[in-house]
This record gives sequence, C-alpha cells and structure tokens, in this order.
Amino acid sequence: MNDTYVTIAGNAVEDPVRRTTSNGDPFVHFRLASTPRRRVQATGEYADGDTNFVDVHAFRGLARNAAASIAKGQPLVVHGLLRVREWASGDSRGTNVEIEAIHIGHDLRWGSAVFTKTAHDAAPPTTPSCEPPGSWSQAQPQTSPQPSEVFARAG
Repeated sequence: MNDTYVTIAGNAVEDPVRRTTSNGDPFVHFRLASTPRRRVQATGEYADGDTNFVDVHAFRGLARNAAASIAKGQPLVVHGLLRVREWASGDSRGTNVEIEAIHIGHDLRWGSAVFTKTAHDAAPPTTPSCEPPGSWSQAQPQTSPQPSEVFARAG
C-alpha cells in the first residue's frame, strides 16, 4: 500500500478540540490554513495565493501535547499522512483534505518557543506475556542480546 506523507506550514484556524476514541485513546482535531505567497514577476511585489484549509487529527501522546501547546492563530508545521475524501450531503458535494499528524510543531520563523518534555506513560512489555495488562508495571526491563550471542545462535 502506498501512503502519501505531506508537510504543511500554516496557521491554526481554531483551538484544538479534544475528544476520546471509543477505546479511550485521546485525540484532537483542528483546522490549519496555509496560504502560499509568491512574487509577481511583472511587478516584483508579493501576492497571496488561494488559502488551503486542512483538517488535522492527532492521537494519543501527540494529541495530549498538541492540546496543551496549540492555540488559534499560531503558526505551525504539520507532517503526517494525507487523506483526501469526497463527501455528499443532499445536493451538496465536496472534498475534504485531512492529515493524520505524526509531527506537529510551532513554526520558529515567526517566533520562539520553550520546550517542556512530558513524562511518558509506562510502555507495555516488548515480548508477549500471559499476564493481564495490569501487571505491566511489574514487568522486568528487556535487554538486547550481545552481538556474540546473536552470532552464536546463527552458527
């Protein structure tokens, strides 16, 4: 399957709207406006092109951080998976452009930012286990095998 990834710089049209999926994972939605600015050859002046509006969705940890960091009007850079969907409602039809965000950050061309690292939730063990998920906090950390162990198994 071929996925299309894009990076768009623009301004948040609205504050992120917080929601929760049916299985309890947090996600946010907001709109991003991106207006190209080009130099007009004949006059040497700059002119704005047509504004593109994109729906941005972010999930889990990125959603929590985006909700705490983004406000309407702020310049952003968003990178993620592009989705273009056709829709119809009665006599109306249209196209909706969405990005499932992988990365979201402030565009530092237009200002400065202060980064605050967030604490991560406890991760599940990397190997399958017969224990219920509630016992993850008691799991022992997994160590990677030494190169000599890997080559000994291969030979």
